[in-house]
Amino acid sequence: MSGSKDYRLFASRLKKAVEKAGERSLKNGGGKIKLPNFPKVEVRGKEIVIINENGEVDYWGLEEDPNTASAIAEEIQKGLQAINYVKYNLVNHLSEVSDELKELGIPEDLIDETLYEGYESLKKWFRELDKNE
Repeated sequence: MSGSKDYRLFASRLKKAVEKAGERSLKNGGGKIKLPNFPKVEVRGKEIVIINENGEVDYWGLEEDPNTASAIAEEIQKGLQAINYVKYNLVNHLSEVSDELKELGIPEDLIDETLYEGYESLKKWFRELDKNE
C-alpha cells in the first residue's frame, strides 16, 4: 500500500478538482455536449499563444504564414480543450465512483485510499500499454 500521505494528498486534490469541475458545464442549455472554453489559442502577429483559464499566457511558437498560423492555432486549441474535456469527465466519474463505494458500504476512511490505489494501478497499466506498442 502507498503511504497515507500519498492518498490523502490525492484525495484532497481530487475533492478540489471535483468542486472546480462542477463549476464547469460540459453541456449547453440544450443538453448538447461541448468542449470546455479553455485553453484558448490565439495568433498574435506571427506568434501562436495559449491562454489558460487563469489568464496565464504560454508562448507556443512562431508561424510566418497567417493562414497556416490560424489553422495550427485552431488544431492546438481543439486538442487542448479535448484533453480538458477528458480530465473534467474523469474527475467527475471518480467522484461518482466515490459515492458508489459509499453506497456499497465501503468505510469512508478507505474510499480515498481505494481511489488512489485504483488511480495508481491505471498509471501502471498505461505504462505497460506504452511498452507493448
